[in-house]
Amino acid sequence: MMVVQRDNVLALEAAGYADLAAKRPMRTDAIFDIRSISKPITVFGALLLVDDGKLALEDPLAKSLPEFSRLTVKGQSQPTNVPITIRQLMNHSSGIAEDRPPELENITRTFDHSLAQDVVLVAQQPLDFTPGSKWTAERDRKLDAAKEQRKNRRQGAA
Repeated sequence: MMVVQRDNVLALEAAGYADLAAKRPMRTDAIFDIRSISKPITVFGALLLVDDGKLALEDPLAKSLPEFSRLTVKGQSQPTNVPITIRQLMNHSSGIAEDRPPELENITRTFDHSLAQDVVLVAQQPLDFTPGSKWTAERDRKLDAAKEQRKNRRQGAA
């Protein structure tokens, strides 16, 4: 557990076991693969920055991460002139590819790239769609795949 106020760490403690069977205690620098659970926390933090006037929802992502200034979209031969905005990142309409580059598949276990290297790898991938043109999330992609499988089974049974 960590409590931070501005630049001061007010509390930092670990509790329990990292490995219960081996009775190895939890450390304060333990890393957890929480993926989507972090999204609401990240959005909350970003909205605090918006409230403080340090970030705007319509800011282009490339303002903070210039690697995202030249974007391509799957199936299009020319780069898109539509930027990804902070708002689109928050509401799953950025178009950033759902599939990770192979080099990032085990990033939370291997830590063999820096965050800057991760950003470059993600920015180099073609977007799934033009930013702001549709909404998507992993859950919906899985639902679509399940619907397609049911449809194929029905057609095969007919």
